[in-house]
Formats: sequence, structure tokens, C-alpha cells
Amino acid sequence: MTPRQTVVLLALGLMWGSSFLYVRVLLDEIETPLIVAARTLIATVFLFGLVWAWRLPLPKTRATYGWIVFMGSVGAAIPFLLITWSVNHIPTGTASVLNSTMPLFVAGLSVFMLDDERFTPSRLFGVIAGFLGVGVLSGVDAIEFNRDALLGNAAMLAAAFSYGASAIAARLHLRGEHGVSLGALQMLCAFILVAPLMLISEPPSALGRLGLEEWLAMAAISLGVSALAYLAYYWLIENAGAVKTSMVGYLLPAVGVVLGWLVLNEDVGWNTLGGLALIAIGIAFVNGMLSVPGTRSTPDREASPPGPADATAPSPPGEARTDESASVGNPPL
Repeated sequence: MTPRQTVVLLALGLMWGSSFLYVRVLLDEIETPLIVAARTLIATVFLFGLVWAWRLPLPKTRATYGWIVFMGSVGAAIPFLLITWSVNHIPTGTASVLNSTMPLFVAGLSVFMLDDERFTPSRLFGVIAGFLGVGVLSGVDAIEFNRDALLGNAAMLAAAFSYGASAIAARLHLRGEHGVSLGALQMLCAFILVAPLMLISEPPSALGRLGLEEWLAMAAISLGVSALAYLAYYWLIENAGAVKTSMVGYLLPAVGVVLGWLVLNEDVGWNTLGGLALIAIGIAFVNGMLSVPGTRSTPDREASPPGPADATAPSPPGEARTDESASVGNPPL
């Protein structure tokens, strides 16, 4: 990679890895539904602004809009709610590590949902290693029967599963559409789905409680994580390739763990580091970066590591998403 590409990759890992910290800051003042409603509304306005400024096309078929509604729910509203709720019950470092399991779910689901996918020895080993990492990460909470932590872990894994399902649906049904247009419509659907829950739980006037620090966190997660970071993500795919770009998925949990330790004084125990190592190894085998001895190592675009807790996927101005970038999947939060 060139120095410029390396800087962009590191900046991208920092932006996505810090997303859990932003959520934690907002949860000190407002509830989960309002956070998700606000971030999806702000992202919707920003992305539709890009659609208008760049004169981008919108999808033309009714079937496409049906899948956009699916993506707005399974690929945005549901995981956003689960992730935000989860961060209120578990450390942000643990959340970032569990969120990085999305490629493991993609690898498992793709065997059943995609005709050209099957379990190779390396992929099977990667899935097993990754979920052993989840067991190591959650084992202490299970032994101590920490109910809140176990529920938080389960919610984060459910969000990763949701992202995995939506990534496969995007590959099957939304190829050829422009990523910015899809992202804008997806965020709009997510806001419409979450808004009633927000009105029931907390009025929008509660945003008045936010100070400068909270508004900066809201701007970072709505504009940085949900929009600008994805422009950088697809710029990297175009200029450095999907496999090298997928390395950002290994930065995400590491950044999340370090920021949780530095900023929030979260404990980093042996189970966190051991779980992180096993999940990273599992993802490397699932992606084809590592392989079981005696088998060929072929980088797998389908199960690339995730980005943040988000699902929008803008492409560079004036360009539709390529098959390669579409198949990288939905980076989370």
C-alpha cells in the first residue's frame, strides 16, 4: 500500500473503532431509540444531500425498494438498536470485539444462501476458532452468571448476525445500484421504523439535554461513521483493492479495546485479549488470508472483516458500486 492509502486505512480504523465510544457518551444523556432515530435522520439528510449534489440515480424497480426496506430494518434499524442497547450493558472494548464477528456469520450463512459457496477446511476452522473466541470473551460472565453482561453480549452477536444476513441480501439483490443512493434510502427506512419507538420512549425535546461533547459524538457517529468513513472505505477498495481494505476489520476491535481502556478506564482482562486473538485468527482463515496446511489460500471477498456499527455504503461520486465493492459486505455500526 502507498503511504497515502496506509494513512487512510489507519484513519478509517480509528473512526470505526471509536464508534462504540461515541455511543457510550450519548447513552449518558439520552435513551437508545432517540440515539438511533437522531443518527439515522442526520445521516439521511446528509446522504440525500450527496444524491442531489452529485445528481445520482435512484433505484427504478419496485422489487429493489422492497429489498431496501429489508436493508433498512435488518441492516440498520435492528442492529443499531441492538448495538446501542448492548453498549449500555457491556464495556465498549468487549462490544467492538463481538461486533467484529460479522464475517463469521457471513461465512456460515453464505453456505446456505449462495449457490457458489461451500465450507472449505480453512473456512470451517476459521468459524470454529472465531466462536471459540466468543466463548473465551463471554466465559467469565457465564461462570459468574452476570445476567446484564450476558444479555449485552447476546445483543451484540445478534447485531453481527443481522449485519451478516443483510450483507448477503445486498449481494444477491442490490448489485448495480449506486451505493450513496442505497445508503440514503436505507437510512430513511431505518428512521421511519425507529421513530415510533423513539416517540414512545423519549420525546425529541430530550436532545436539548445534550452538551457540546454529546453533539460532537452525535455528529461523529452520524456523519463520520455513517457517511464520510464509507467514502474513504470505497476509495480504498478502488485504489488498494478489497483484500487490503479488509484489513480495517482487524483494526476496529483493537481500537475499540484501546479507547475503552484509555478513555473510559475499562479493564482489559486475559479473556478480552484471548477472545480478540481467536476472533482475529478466525476471520483471517474465513477470508482466506490464512489456510489450513495442505489447502490453497484464496482471499474471500464474501466474508471480509467489518467496518463499524453501520450499514450505509457510499461509492465514489458518479460511480455505481462495483461487484467487488458490493461483495465486501456491510461494515457494521
